[in-house]
Amino acid sequence: MEGHKSLLRSSVAGLDFGASVVSKASARTPRTSSALVESSGARCGIAPGQVQLGDSLKSSKYDEGDIERTSATDDNETPGISQKMLIGLYCNYALIGLINGCLAHTIAKPICLYVFDGVANDKVTYAQCNMGASLLQMPWSFKIFYAFLVDRVKVFGTRRYWWIVGGWFVALCMLAVVAASVGGMADAQDFSSYMFLAMGMCVFYMFADVAADGLTVELSRLEPPESRGYILTTGQMVRFGSTGFVLMLNALLTNGPQMYPPSMTSSTLFSWGLNISQLHWLLLILAAPLFVTMAMCLQDAPPSDEHVGGVKEGLSNMWMTLQSKAMLMMVIFSVGFIAIAGLGNAASSSISSIVVPSPLLLSTSGLLGQMLFILGVWIFRRFFMTTNWRFTCCWTSMLQQFETVFTMAIIYDFAGIGQSGAFYCFGDCIMNIVFGIAQVVSSLATIEIARPGLEATTYETLVTIHNCALAFNTNIANTFLPLFNLNDITNESYHNALEHDLAKRDMYNTDLRNCTLVTAALQLGGTLLFMWFLPANKDMCAKWKGDVRFHKSSIAAICFAIAVFVFLYSTSLSFMTMFPATACLKIAGGEGC
Repeated sequence: MEGHKSLLRSSVAGLDFGASVVSKASARTPRTSSALVESSGARCGIAPGQVQLGDSLKSSKYDEGDIERTSATDDNETPGISQKMLIGLYCNYALIGLINGCLAHTIAKPICLYVFDGVANDKVTYAQCNMGASLLQMPWSFKIFYAFLVDRVKVFGTRRYWWIVGGWFVALCMLAVVAASVGGMADAQDFSSYMFLAMGMCVFYMFADVAADGLTVELSRLEPPESRGYILTTGQMVRFGSTGFVLMLNALLTNGPQMYPPSMTSSTLFSWGLNISQLHWLLLILAAPLFVTMAMCLQDAPPSDEHVGGVKEGLSNMWMTLQSKAMLMMVIFSVGFIAIAGLGNAASSSISSIVVPSPLLLSTSGLLGQMLFILGVWIFRRFFMTTNWRFTCCWTSMLQQFETVFTMAIIYDFAGIGQSGAFYCFGDCIMNIVFGIAQVVSSLATIEIARPGLEATTYETLVTIHNCALAFNTNIANTFLPLFNLNDITNESYHNALEHDLAKRDMYNTDLRNCTLVTAALQLGGTLLFMWFLPANKDMCAKWKGDVRFHKSSIAAICFAIAVFVFLYSTSLSFMTMFPATACLKIAGGEGC
C-alpha cells in the first residue's frame, strides 16, 4: 500500500548511518544524523564561541582516570573505548527505536484513524492523519541546528553525557504526561493536542539523538581501520531491532477492540488488548530500564584537541558548503525527488478507512516491511554500490509504480480479496526491498561532493532539506483531498453505497482511481525530470564540485532560498492542518472555510 512507502520514508527520516559510509569511514566523516558535530570536531576543552555550563561538575563523567581505565586492559577493547560506555550508547539507540519507531509506525494507523476516529473524517480529518508522522518527526528537520548547539555548549562540564541523559529524562517525563492524558484526548477526539505533546517529546529526545550521533562519530575515529564502522552500524542494528521488538509487542498487545474503531469489528481482532493510554505506559515501562542503564554506563569520548570554532565560523562553513554546483544540484534533487517523484497517494487514508485492517495485521506487516527494507539496503551495498546512480535511481522508482497496480486492486476489490485486511497489509510487502535499494543512492553523492573539512556540514544540510521535503510531500498530497472529493469517502459512506447505491460506489472508486493515477503520473514525471540532478558517479561529483564558476555567494543564496521556501511552506501547512480555524482550508486538505 502507498501508505507503507510513506511510512518507511518517514520512519527512517534520520536513518543517517548508511552502508556506503562504513566502507569510507577511515577516510571521510561517517554519515550520522548529527554529522555537524564532526565538522566542528572538538572533544573537550573550550574553543572560542563554546559555552560551558555547570563548571563545578566538569570532571563528573570523564577524567584522565577514565582514559586509563578504558585503555587496552582487555584484548577485546579498543584503547579509549570501553564496553561499558558502548552499552550506554547503544541504550540511546534502543530508546530511539522503541519510542520513535513505535509512534512513527502507529500514529496514522491505528492511533489517528482508529482511536481518534479519523475513519469518520469528521472532527479528526484525513489530512491530520496524513500529517501525523511528519509532525511527530518535525524536529528531525532541525537537526543541523541541534548539532550546531550541541557541538558548542557543554552541560555540567560534559560534552555529550548530559545532552543525552538530560534530553531523554525530559522526553520520558513528557511521555508520562502523554500516557496520563491521552485517554481523555481520545475521548474528546482532540488529536491536535496529542500531536503537539508527542512532537514536544521528540524535541527533547532529538537533543539526545544528535549528541549520541556525535559521540558515535568520535568513538568511530578511535576504532582500528580494519573494524572502523562497527560501532556505527551496531547502533543502527540496535535501533531497528528495538523497533522490531516493539512492533511484535504491538501485534500481540494492541490488537483488541480498544485500538479499533468502536463501531466496527474484525475477524482478526482479539477480545482483549491494551488501550491507547496503556500503550504509552508500556513504552515508558520498557524505556525505564534502558534509561537507567544508559545513565549508569554512558561516558564522554576521550578528550581531543580538535577545534570546534565559534558561531561565526560555523555559519561561515555552512554558507561555504552551499557554494558549489554539486550542492545546488543535490538540493534541487532532494526536494524534487522526495516531494514529487516520491509523492504520497492522498487516497491512501480513504482506502485505509474502507479496509480498516486490524492492529495485528498492521504491526506484523510493518515488521516484515522493515526487515525487507533493510534487506534492500544490504542488496544495494552488495550489488549496486558502483553502478550508475541515475540508472539505479530511475529503475527503482519505475518499479515503485507497481504500487499503482496494487492500489487499483484494492479500489476495485480484485478477486473479492482486494479489500481484505491481509491483502492490504501484505500484498505489496515485497516492494519494500525496492524502497531499501533506492534509499541509499543519493547518500553516495552526498559523501563525494563535500569540500575537505566540510563533509559533516554538507551531509547535515542535506539531511535537514530531506526531512523538510518529506513534510512538503504530504502537504502536496493533502491538497488532492478536496480536489478529488476524497473527504467524502469514509468507511460509513463507502459501505452504505456498496449496499444501497452502487452508482455512488462507482463514483467513489472513480475518485480514488483518478487521484491514484494523477499521483502516479506526477511520480513518473518527477523521476524523469529530477533524476538528472543526481550525479551519475563519483567522477561527475568531482567535476561538479570542482566547477569554480559555481563557487560564489549567488549559488549559496539560491540553495538557501529553496531550503527556506520548503521549510516555511511545509511547516506552516503542517500546523494549519492541526487547527480547526485553518484545517478547513483547501490548501490544508479541507473542503473550504
